[in-house]
Amino acid sequence: MACPPIDSEESLFVTPEEGAARELRNAQDMLLFSEGGHHDSYWRIANYTHLLDEHDELVEIARERDIKPRGLLQKDQSIVNGLNRFARGLLDYSRCSMTELEIFVQQRGITRKRWPSAAKLSAQLEAADDAHEFVRLLELSSEVRLGIYKYYCSHFSHMGLCQPTPPPRADTCRQLRQEVLPVFYSQCIFQIHLTYPLPKCRLTSKTASYFMALNPAYLARIRKWQVCVYHEADSIDENTGPPEPCVDG
Repeated sequence: MACPPIDSEESLFVTPEEGAARELRNAQDMLLFSEGGHHDSYWRIANYTHLLDEHDELVEIARERDIKPRGLLQKDQSIVNGLNRFARGLLDYSRCSMTELEIFVQQRGITRKRWPSAAKLSAQLEAADDAHEFVRLLELSSEVRLGIYKYYCSHFSHMGLCQPTPPPRADTCRQLRQEVLPVFYSQCIFQIHLTYPLPKCRLTSKTASYFMALNPAYLARIRKWQVCVYHEADSIDENTGPPEPCVDG
């Protein structure tokens, strides 16, 4: 398949909006994430703080997630905290019994306050969750680390990725980059954007430049493709994805 000429001044991030999106962590710009969206939205964790100003939308999303107000905070702030914990895959302590909360506190070595309530124990546990760090990944065996990378990348493997930047875990150090990226490229689905008319489809310039710049060793590991074909009349926007469903291959 022939590729169109690539403009030397064109890069993967050619607009101010795209460049800014790489740094934003506000869910208003990347709520949950969408297929073919910003190049690194696929790994971002949703943040619902902006919904404090959108009560009806906040309540609707909370209802879908079965998140209820809890603790000592105001109702909307409590719901936002619950949604943010839901997005991070953390336990909802409001669903736990007093006995379970006391066991969690004891197991984690948290100093229990005198005459604790369920709300106070939940607040202590949530604070411990936020402060928790795991810094011994590289001390694990290579087999265990590989299992962790596969689980990590499995969260991205159900969607077509549009010229994605590497996942942040691969940017931590050289060793992790060498270990994570082979798993990432072998498990995930990568979009190829083509232009009409058939059968002389051509790669769009951004698609061509992305794969031409990719390390050949990683390119060889890709096994899953999603082909997106645009009609000439379509407005091609590789930032928001194809106007019609793609074909997986």
